[in-house]
Amino acid sequence: MPAASASRRIGQLLSAAVVLGLLADGAVQLFQPTLVANEMIRSGWPMDMAPVVGGIAVLCALLYAIPQTAVVGAILITGFVGGAIATHLRLNEILSGAQLICIGIGVAAWTGLWLRGRISREPEANQPQTRLSSRAPNRRLA
Repeated sequence: MPAASASRRIGQLLSAAVVLGLLADGAVQLFQPTLVANEMIRSGWPMDMAPVVGGIAVLCALLYAIPQTAVVGAILITGFVGGAIATHLRLNEILSGAQLICIGIGVAAWTGLWLRGRISREPEANQPQTRLSSRAPNRRLA
């Protein structure tokens, strides 16, 4: 298997793991919120927010899974797991298992995109100019 193909495959597997993890988390919070009740109450979140948090997780996963919106999905995933990390920091749970999982999800989301080729590996100077490029010459209409 060529190196490019192997890295793309690893990126697809990382991305699939991110999507499946977020979908599972979202499904639990949407359909079985009692399973996360103790953790939500302990972290200071009201139980009626479980479906909202679950919906956000599902939305992030779906946007990330669609190739055309994968970068937007990764940005939202970063914000989502960043909020979870901040919640655990507020509880003085520094480098807890939950924080490490969130860090792993964020890193896996961006690494998966990079390995899949959804974000560029080349410096900006080596990329071709396009009509929408900021480096493209401005053309004035007469």
